[in-house]
Amino acid sequence: MRTFPKALAAAPLAALMVLPRPARGQDDHAARPYAQAGLIELGGFAHFMAAKDYSALGLFPTFGWFAWDNVELSAIVGLTRVGEVVEVREGVSAGVSRTQLLLLGEPSFHLPFSETVYGFVGLGLGLAHQARSPGPGAGPGFALAPRLGLNLVIAHSAVFTPALQASYQTNEALGTPNGGALAAHSSFAFQAGYTIIW
Repeated sequence: MRTFPKALAAAPLAALMVLPRPARGQDDHAARPYAQAGLIELGGFAHFMAAKDYSALGLFPTFGWFAWDNVELSAIVGLTRVGEVVEVREGVSAGVSRTQLLLLGEPSFHLPFSETVYGFVGLGLGLAHQARSPGPGAGPGFALAPRLGLNLVIAHSAVFTPALQASYQTNEALGTPNGGALAAHSSFAFQAGYTIIW
């Protein structure tokens, strides 16, 4: 009579031991597909551009959140150092450098080609500011920065992102008797980025 209650109490424990369990080391969260709603992405990218009388090197820390499947909202801070040769007056050229600061919000769409390869297109919108040397600093302006590239997923935990980015910026850069005038700057660069995801 006493053995029956003991056997009854041990039954749930035995059932738990028989139920299938995930393999050791398996992490369902880490195996979540890239570009799934709720995924967070943190990292950054660098870009470099060189042409005759022009060079640019930029670093861009980023934070992204997939609000919906395949749709990411990102905050991007960019710092770029640009050097160029400009014509001061007819026949006279001088080297000018400037530091550009970008604050962008970027919605992007990510299209899966496979479990580890995605194509993406994004459109960064925000503010630009630049300081010149030599010369006066430029005031804030508007920035438009579309991007096109690939997301290559590494071991379900990181993403390598090669991309092309165009940038169009307006800044108050030229002094005139009536005040400042807007100067537009456009550029095109190759980027390489690395982010971690969770």
